Amino acid sequence: MQQLIMDSAEMNLNLECAELGDLLDELNRFIPEGRIISKLYLDDREVMDQGHDVLRAQQLDPVQTVRIETSSIELELQLNVSDILSYFKEMRPILRQAGRELRYGSITDASRKLADCFEGMETMVQYIDQFVSVLPTIDAAFSDDELKHFSEREGALLSDLIIDFQNQDWLALADRIEFQLDPLLGRWQKILERVSTLLKGRLALRN
Repeated sequence: MQQLIMDSAEMNLNLECAELGDLLDELNRFIPEGRIISKLYLDDREVMDQGHDVLRAQQLDPVQTVRIETSSIELELQLNVSDILSYFKEMRPILRQAGRELRYGSITDASRKLADCFEGMETMVQYIDQFVSVLPTIDAAFSDDELKHFSEREGALLSDLIIDFQNQDWLALADRIEFQLDPLLGRWQKILERVSTLLKGRLALRN
């Protein structure tokens, strides 16, 4: 790595880092308070959308330029919350319809809907994990009890749904969708709507 740029300004830090993860750890102390990395380029290749472990393991020897862009935590949260809310509003009716189709024997139609939903839910669980990690920093007036129970069941429930799907246990899958998954998504939708309203208000005041 020959050049390091953060928010259009070149940084001369003389850091000896073999992997991107080590560099990011060093850079944490230089990122202004209230901001996070929003875009990350190795030369001209954007890599921010890669998985956490893959991203951190990127070798820096062949890289000429690392370019980083930061954004306010609240702005990035608002964008992510809006994306998840849109996904919830689109996915929940599809899941309910798939559950009804499973009960009445329309397995092919239901399976097609569920396969698409399960793929999206993996991404959703990752988003929620990231969201929960920064939730205490935005002072959204959640109680300690609410914070404690966020994101405890999403990953396990997704695994159970996939097992039912693979075992072709259609009635168990329909029950799990109706009595576990949809209420859980409804709970998250209310949480995210509350946070979205809060963040929009704060961003509007600053602008």
